[in-house]
Amino acid sequence: MPPATIDDYLAVLPDDKRAALERLREQIHAAVPDATETIAYGVPGFRLDGRYFCGFAAAKTQCSFYPGRAPILALADELTAYRVWKG
Repeated sequence: MPPATIDDYLAVLPDDKRAALERLREQIHAAVPDATETIAYGVPGFRLDGRYFCGFAAAKTQCSFYPGRAPILALADELTAYRVWKG
């Protein structure tokens, strides 16, 4: 059964991944206090003004952060040294 909340998602992770993603979750809330938590396709995410803002996940060997369109556009000048693409 997929997790219903971010707390459910984090509860089953190993301690190191749970700690890293809890810290990221706190940082997202601090930076974007109006963002609301969601689970989409079994992955924790945040929505802002009804639109996907960012998300994160744990995999076997790493944790991942998934920025949405708005953060990428807002930081476009700072991301010129990186490959950025849709999806």
